[in-house]
Amino acid sequence: MSKRYRSDEKNETNGFWGAWVTFFVIWMAVTASTELARMAAGLIVSFGIAILASRMTDFWDGFSLKPRQLAAGLRYLAVFMREIVKSNISVMGYVYSPRVNISPVTMHVSTRLARPRERLALTNTLTLTPGSLVIDLEDERIHLHLLDSALVAGTEGSVREFETLVENAIG
Repeated sequence: MSKRYRSDEKNETNGFWGAWVTFFVIWMAVTASTELARMAAGLIVSFGIAILASRMTDFWDGFSLKPRQLAAGLRYLAVFMREIVKSNISVMGYVYSPRVNISPVTMHVSTRLARPRERLALTNTLTLTPGSLVIDLEDERIHLHLLDSALVAGTEGSVREFETLVENAIG
């Protein structure tokens, strides 16, 4: 990802609105408040960060918030929450087991996602899912550490599902 200041007007706003909304949503989630003063502060702070982010990097290029993408984002969140619950139950089984019977394993999964923003979202999603940790992203290969070899079977399918969801939501 190249960091550079933009000079042409077209690129200065490219991705700005999507970045602004995204940063404001993050602000609202972190502050967990609908108090008017905090919301106003969030709008101002997220506006400033969005200006810097959209002008200084190409990370936000092409990112927009269309209704189709918002719906896909909600589907992504629903599937992500479902997977977190399933993973937590699975990990809880290991934690409360009378004997620790795990065999940690690393695996490699290829991804078809090409944009850095999409790859970042996918790897963060996998890392936030209990029982898995992204070790490295090398070209199209994701190196994953899994808590137990029994988790390998479902991981490939989960990665494919999340790839599609991420691609539709932010691609």
